[in-house]
Amino acid sequence: PDDRFSKRVIARLLARPRLLDMEKHPVRVVWDEIRAALADYELVDGDEIEDDQVAKSHALDNYGKSYRVNERQVLRTQTTDTLWLAMTGRSPPVRLLTAGRVFRQIRQDKDHTKVFHQADAVCIDRHANRDALKATVTALLKKLLGNKPTRWRPARLRIVNDPQLAVVKTKTGWLDVVGAGLLKPRTLRQAGYDAGADTGFAFGLGIERLAMIKFGIDDIRTLWQPPYVATVSSH
Repeated sequence: PDDRFSKRVIARLLARPRLLDMEKHPVRVVWDEIRAALADYELVDGDEIEDDQVAKSHALDNYGKSYRVNERQVLRTQTTDTLWLAMTGRSPPVRLLTAGRVFRQIRQDKDHTKVFHQADAVCIDRHANRDALKATVTALLKKLLGNKPTRWRPARLRIVNDPQLAVVKTKTGWLDVVGAGLLKPRTLRQAGYDAGADTGFAFGLGIERLAMIKFGIDDIRTLWQPPYVATVSSH
């Protein structure tokens, strides 16, 4: 079988270091700053192994990159599902934040690894509109990266309405760092909210990418090697 179905490969992926648990690691430093910038967001945790149907309904374009644990479970390709489940049955205002490892069947290079860390946030309130979304993300990026030029451009994210990408100016050009958008009325109704009165937004980001910009790291694989971690699997 190919890597998506190999138990040996999956075991190696799950054995990779948890960078969020390593104090002073660049990924942990960025995560700590995200939590400080979004201090009014409740932190929620999710499982790295998730139900296949949940992943299929939410992952969309990333579902085809899933590693299959068995017929009913896959390694998650994003942390968004954690928020989608956690926000159900709550009463506004709701602000949730999560982060953790995600796994994708992709080719590794200086910009991509099969295991990386993602953070996601969701806000549901009567005033959670496009302006509030952009103000929240802009303030977050200023906290993380200082006064680097930031702009917005339309994106292709089917899970939200009015999808946008926040891009920042780096030494090599403009780089996508945050995907964001407004919650669909159907998503709100399915989670038990009044889609006629309540609105919401969500955004997600790759923590390694922000760590690379912040600390001037050119190759993402460096974050999994000494001196940041003692050892790392070659797969």
